[in-house]
Amino acid sequence: MRRMLIALGLGLVVLAPVPAVAAAPSYTLPKTVITATVHRDGTVKVVEEHTFRFSAAGHGAYVDIPRLDGTQVEGVTVGEGKAEYRAEGTPELNVERPGETFAEGDCTDGPHRVVWYFSAEPGSTHTYRLAYTLKSAVTAYEKHAFLHLPLWGSGWKGELGQLRVSVRLPRAAKGGHEQYRAYGRSDSGFKPALSKDRRTVTGTARDVAAGHPVSLDLAFPTAQLTDVTLGKGTGAARLANLEKSVPEAATTSECVLEDSMAQQDYEPREAFSDTGSAPTASTGWMGMMFVLVLIIAVVSLLAKAGRAGGWSSGTSSRPRSYHRHTYHSHTWSSGSDSSSSSSSSSSYDFGSSSSYDSGSSGSSDSGSSGSSSSDGGGGAW
Repeated sequence: MRRMLIALGLGLVVLAPVPAVAAAPSYTLPKTVITATVHRDGTVKVVEEHTFRFSAAGHGAYVDIPRLDGTQVEGVTVGEGKAEYRAEGTPELNVERPGETFAEGDCTDGPHRVVWYFSAEPGSTHTYRLAYTLKSAVTAYEKHAFLHLPLWGSGWKGELGQLRVSVRLPRAAKGGHEQYRAYGRSDSGFKPALSKDRRTVTGTARDVAAGHPVSLDLAFPTAQLTDVTLGKGTGAARLANLEKSVPEAATTSECVLEDSMAQQDYEPREAFSDTGSAPTASTGWMGMMFVLVLIIAVVSLLAKAGRAGGWSSGTSSRPRSYHRHTYHSHTWSSGSDSSSSSSSSSSYDFGSSSSYDSGSSGSSDSGSSGSSSSDGGGGAW
């Protein structure tokens, strides 16, 4: 009896569907250019230009914009060259829709998803322009203001050839004791530098590996802003701790849209084939689950047949991964201050990496900053 059950179980396992093997991405990412402008009211206008090179026909792309610590995403536009895409429908992945259209929506407790649709020929290269405004992204205290800007999220699955970043403040630096800081968080050699007039921060990261985020922390005088709500304190403690305090955003596994509550896969599924169809990433998991159910059934039958010992199963939680960042900084102070650098510009590399955990941040001058959303991602199909 036992031999018959074992033979039956092996036969079922052999006949079970083989899990689908994930296909290589049908595109590469040669370059992304991000330009951000900080306005006097504390809002930040961001323009992302993503260049995709397609090895197969392309039908759409998406970007998940992080919403950290209550940040709101507004005024989204999408375009390519002189063409401006029109808003239409809901943000769904792996579907074919009319070209030059886009859709957007908030993920529950997650990022703001923007999906746009097009028709790209195999071998073609396209640069898509995504623009939006961030509200409540700047935290201001009596003396110092701070901007944490996620530039490249761990949700991107492909390697990025080059990431170019430019952030512009409302005005140039003045005399007195104004202090400025620019810290790059990455393991891709991202070293932001302040311009001579301290109004612009620029930096470049090359060969950014898949799943490795890049972010920028910028500190500047609150005097550059008007009509903003101030937190408690001057911000000096947070400024002093900015080098070590790194906000982390836990990458969620799925995006559930708040409007429709329809579950969308956070990770892009496999690209369409030339025939317009392809297995999705969920197909492999279904096959694996089917095989697992068969194995459990066979073992249970064996136990009932009098097999010595028992079988028990447990669940194990997936260990959370942390990103290791190298910190590069550029600091400047226009006057003598014991907690700042000298009046001449200086750039240096701390040359160390550290792990960090996400925390929470409030309006008090606690010297820390946290996050409450995904650090973003994107892709194409």
